[in-house]
Amino acid sequence: MNLFTKPRTLKYRLNLLLIFISLVPLVIIGILSYYSIYSILNNKIDKGIRQSEIRMKENIETVLFNLNYTSQRFALDSELIRLFDKDTPYDDVFRRFELIGELKRIYNLYNFTNPALGFMMVYFPGTDIQFPSISVRTDAAPERLPVLSAIDNVTFHGPHETQYDTNPRKLVFSVSRKLSLATNRPAYISIESNLSEASKLLVDNQFGYEAHHLLTDGNGKYIYDGLRKKTGHATTLPSFGNKDRIAHKGYYFYKETSVMGWSVLTAIPIAGFNREINQWMVLFTLGIVCTLILALMIGFAIWKMIYGPLIHLNRQIQSLADSNFHTEIEKTSIPEFDQVLNKFSWMRQRIWKLLLEVEHQEKEKRHLEVEKLVSQMNPHFLYNTLNTIQWLARQAGHDEIYKLVTLFYKLLRYNIGKNGTVVTMKEEVAALKDYVELQQIRYDYEFKVHIDMDQGLETVRIPRFVLQPLLENALYHGLEDGQGLIGVRIQTHNSDECLVEVWDNGRGMTADEIAVLLHSEEQEKQVGLGIGVKFVDRMLKVHMGTELRVESSQGKGTRFLFTLPLTRMSEEVKP
Repeated sequence: MNLFTKPRTLKYRLNLLLIFISLVPLVIIGILSYYSIYSILNNKIDKGIRQSEIRMKENIETVLFNLNYTSQRFALDSELIRLFDKDTPYDDVFRRFELIGELKRIYNLYNFTNPALGFMMVYFPGTDIQFPSISVRTDAAPERLPVLSAIDNVTFHGPHETQYDTNPRKLVFSVSRKLSLATNRPAYISIESNLSEASKLLVDNQFGYEAHHLLTDGNGKYIYDGLRKKTGHATTLPSFGNKDRIAHKGYYFYKETSVMGWSVLTAIPIAGFNREINQWMVLFTLGIVCTLILALMIGFAIWKMIYGPLIHLNRQIQSLADSNFHTEIEKTSIPEFDQVLNKFSWMRQRIWKLLLEVEHQEKEKRHLEVEKLVSQMNPHFLYNTLNTIQWLARQAGHDEIYKLVTLFYKLLRYNIGKNGTVVTMKEEVAALKDYVELQQIRYDYEFKVHIDMDQGLETVRIPRFVLQPLLENALYHGLEDGQGLIGVRIQTHNSDECLVEVWDNGRGMTADEIAVLLHSEEQEKQVGLGIGVKFVDRMLKVHMGTELRVESSQGKGTRFLFTLPLTRMSEEVKP
């Protein structure tokens, strides 16, 4: 009982019990079953299938060699060559009748001396000129038959339906050989095997149970798929590699490759292959029953060992569900469970801190909304007054004043507009350009501002009015006597973010000046529109979950940077 009372790891206890429960029955069953399984798989079934497949490959080779030999005799038959060496049109009825008569005599001679031969035909590819030994199908075209192997001018076909006009159409092997004619006409002799040869070679169930045969060419293309009529679809197999047997979709596939390059495959259902093994399962079942009884007994002991700590962990989870974040966690005697409880305690404290952080952010957001609401109260008087000034200036011909008021009117509407706190990058950049043009008219000099935005970022979401305070800071504090360059760069940062930079090449700032800039509001309210850099940082944190970074070097300039998620305005409604 010391095993259950002394503090040990759960892994140690489970390993000790599982080794005991596994080894005892496996040793007994393994000794009884090893010889039987090995004998059944390797001696009785596996070797028998391999030997039968080798014989099938050799029989097919014999048929093809016989056809090849006969085609050689045809190609060297001077009497046959003489019939087609004359440059006579074959559409002449009399000439055609004469050729058929001569050829049938030759065909009959070869068939009589070699009963394994079947249908024969001399044909000219690409034409309907054919001289068959017997009646031929209307759709006969030897050049379209499946190619099993090809060597020089000889092509081996099959298995395929015979070109002999018979019903039912049986499977045959065939060979096509080019004839060497003095007229250089492309003529071929096609010879098929006897109608019964392929059927005998490709018969199913020849191993005493279900078996299907397949043939592939040298490139692995299926020429004959005997399994298709069983499955209803074309067979596809993974590569055999160096193996001559693989298992795939409920079948064992055996493969033998001919010296001619083609391969014969035999598909054996795994269920049929294991039929004899199932007889052995009767003995195995007896061992399983004994093993189960032993496993139940030890499983009950394991259940008792882990049930107590699990109940304790469940109580802690229920306590968290009841919003109790500060209850003390009691330890168990199992290190693995204690580690889980420690992680749970850390997670509970983390959740509590996140709740406090969310509460703080909500307060900040409400504060910003109140500030914006105050700034938006009754702006119509300002709009109407600016409209009046705008049109008075235009009527009086003061174009510069008209342009100045127009820019200020657009900027003011954007600043205190009621279209939401978050806008598109395109809208924010447009407002920034209006601000730059307004400042250039106001101070009557051209300061250089370069704005560069990557294509496709126009609809990215950004809090309203965050770029202008940053550019305003560069204008008032970065440039000296209006000299220098200000840049705004908006670019894709990675797959889900974009990077925004506002920089200048002015005098730069010290670390103390940066701290004042980020944490003081009074200094920023003295210039421009009175919106500080701290406001920008707060807007980014509340609405985008990001923050503003400042990089500066005295004499070299200042750079403001922040990232935005690539969220489009079409993907989320404006707040």
